Amino acid sequence: MTLKKLTVITLACANLFVSSAFASNDYQLSCNVNISSDILFANKELIVKSSEQEAILFKANGAVYVNDRKITLTKNEQKLAQRYYKDVEASVPMVVDIAVEILKITDLALKEVFSGLLGKNSSLPEKLNARINGVTTTLKDHVYQDPNSLTFDSAHLKRNLGLGNELTKEIEQIKAEIVSTLMGQLMVAIGQSMMNGGGDFTALESRMANLAKDIEKKAKTLGDSVKESAAALCDKIEALSKTEKELRKVYELRYLDTVYFTNKA
Repeated sequence: MTLKKLTVITLACANLFVSSAFASNDYQLSCNVNISSDILFANKELIVKSSEQEAILFKANGAVYVNDRKITLTKNEQKLAQRYYKDVEASVPMVVDIAVEILKITDLALKEVFSGLLGKNSSLPEKLNARINGVTTTLKDHVYQDPNSLTFDSAHLKRNLGLGNELTKEIEQIKAEIVSTLMGQLMVAIGQSMMNGGGDFTALESRMANLAKDIEKKAKTLGDSVKESAAALCDKIEALSKTEKELRKVYELRYLDTVYFTNKA
């Protein structure tokens, strides 16, 4: 077993696991969802922006305001507005619970596999745990800051948690950082082994090969625990999309186009 071959295997394992861990969301949701504007839910009021940048405010009783002007609605239209408000309110804790669970799963998987590769003395799992816990705490503190009303400010989450258009770039940066750190620590371990007269890396190669085979299976198995919640969230968002489509029939709400939903093929 040559050092060059071991290095190639190491890099392949690192990339495979990191990609699998961070791609877990791909099979969590059975639907495609695109939110085209910022959403603000606070003080028991919902505000979304229309495609024409109008501020549309929904109240729990079915009252709707467009740019601070109350619009006239029929009883059926008021019921649709109430349903829209309630569906958004119900979706917020579902999103939070799923996000927190996925973060916990990712943390557990990273700890198990990295500890298997680097040993229990590696500091990388603890560093990642601190980073993941920081995101979890920030998210929960934001949403549950008001005991009388949920709070969900998508613009705030984009700025503070990177949950906007830059998310993909941020994930790629985190993956690169993890792989780089993992490779560095493995090379140090290999170097120390060589200095101590250990030139046979067969055992390490075997352990890494077995880990590589288990990586995708582990990520999927752990992720299955949130599939039921994710399916319920898809159902809720689909209902929200249908209600929004009905509300667009109201002339003043013709530019309401916040939620785009499709089922995955």
